[in-house]
Amino acid sequence: MNSFIKFIQSLFFSSIVFISKLKNNTVTIGKHKKSFIKIRFKGNKNNQVKIEDGFKGKLTINFSGHNNKVIIQKNVTLSGSKINITQNNSQLIIGNDVTVGHSNKISMNDYIGSPDIEIRDDCMISSNVEIRTYDSHPIYNLNDEIINTNNQNIIINQHVWIGQDVKIMKNVTIGQGSIIGAGSIVTKIIPNNSIAVGIPATIVRKNDFYWSREPEEKYTKQAKELSY
Repeated sequence: MNSFIKFIQSLFFSSIVFISKLKNNTVTIGKHKKSFIKIRFKGNKNNQVKIEDGFKGKLTINFSGHNNKVIIQKNVTLSGSKINITQNNSQLIIGNDVTVGHSNKISMNDYIGSPDIEIRDDCMISSNVEIRTYDSHPIYNLNDEIINTNNQNIIINQHVWIGQDVKIMKNVTIGQGSIIGAGSIVTKIIPNNSIAVGIPATIVRKNDFYWSREPEEKYTKQAKELSY
């Protein structure tokens, strides 16, 4: 019944929500419009999805793990994002006023641990960006011990601009106000108020700039406050 109610509400706001195998999982969706949301549970349990008011865009979430949370806060725009979660006991948070371009992918598929991903308020993420918590496969030493474990949370702090075709790898934190140049691969911590570019991404400028979504004063003033 709960999923049916959400479907009817979505039609009222010119949106479509499709939820499969909801049993033993929870979905809460606030007021939204012009959206297509698809959530798939594959026989798992105790997963939670909470999408707050003001969501817009196209989103697919696939769960294969248990006890995970996806929280999307207010006024988020995802133009075409796919979230895949196969690990257990983890959390993905997308903060207020975040905008994300098309063909983006967030993968939480660690084979041993359960690192979280947090994208904080007012981030702007371009198209074809990938964020991943894992290396895809285990790597062993000659004593048959896995050496690529103990992965840490990925944190993208507030008011970060990530360019097109960027890849953000495991264990990365990006400081507030920073910019990641198009095509970069981020493999290590980027400090606050830094511009980082390249493969791997390296810092080319720091602490003497800020970026704004628009040139008007109301945007630039807010951008500077969010950056420092």
